[in-house]
Amino acid sequence: MEEIEEYFRVILDDTSLSDKSKTKLLKEATEIYEEINPIRYSGENKANVALYLACDECSCAIPKKIPKPKLPLLHKARKKTGIERVDILERIDPMCKLANFEGDCIPERAKYILKEYKEKNAIGYGAGAPVGTAVTAIYRASKICDEPITQRELRGYFGVNEVTIRKRYKEMKNTLGICF
Repeated sequence: MEEIEEYFRVILDDTSLSDKSKTKLLKEATEIYEEINPIRYSGENKANVALYLACDECSCAIPKKIPKPKLPLLHKARKKTGIERVDILERIDPMCKLANFEGDCIPERAKYILKEYKEKNAIGYGAGAPVGTAVTAIYRASKICDEPITQRELRGYFGVNEVTIRKRYKEMKNTLGICF
C-alpha cells in the first residue's frame, strides 16, 4: 500500500493544490483503492481510477494531471464504490466545506448563480470541467457576499487555474448580464 500512496503523492505534488487538499485527496484515494483492489486490473490502473474518483468526491479539478483512467475499470469502480458523477450544483456545498467558507451566503449565492446560468445557457453550463464552472460561481458569490476570495486561493483549494476562472467568469457575465 505504501507504493500506491507514494504514487498518489507524486501526482499530487505536481498540482497547485494546498497541502490540506492534497492530504484529503490522498486519504480518499487510498480508501477508494482499498475498496476497488479486488477488481482485476493492474495496480497503476486502479490507482489512477482511485485518484480520479477521489477528485469526484472532493470536487477538485486535477483529473487532467492524472493519467487517463481506463473507462471499463472506471465504470466498475463507480459501481463498486457507489461514487456517481456529480452535478455542478451538488458540488458547491462540499467545495465550500473543504475550503472552510463560513456561513451560508457564498454557497447559496453560488447555487443561485449556477441555476441562472444553467437556465440561460445549458450548453455552457455543462461544457468544460464542471469544477471550473463551480469555482467561478463561488468566486463571484464571494464578491457579492462581501467575503472576497482570490482566484489564487481558489486555485489552491481546487486546482482550477486562474485563467479558467477568468474565462468562465467572462462567459457567465456575458450570459447573465451586467448584474452578474
